[in-house]
Amino acid sequence: MQVITRSEHPGLIGPFMVVAPSVGPEVVYEESASRGQIIDDGDSVTEYKLRFGRLQALALDPDRTMELIREERKALND
Repeated sequence: MQVITRSEHPGLIGPFMVVAPSVGPEVVYEESASRGQIIDDGDSVTEYKLRFGRLQALALDPDRTMELIREERKALND
């Protein structure tokens, strides 16, 4: 798990998941408030993979993420 602390980032379009099955092409599952959809267009899948890479680059590393979660949890308990 990694946390993004910025309010503006390339994930604001909503939750999505790149699915790489052992057999067959990669697809994207994307959700909105009203529905979910599978995207199988190769160019679109590539765009989502790039977006995911940008999200990872903006996110805190896993160790710092856990440290932040502990700090926030402690602040709630104080």
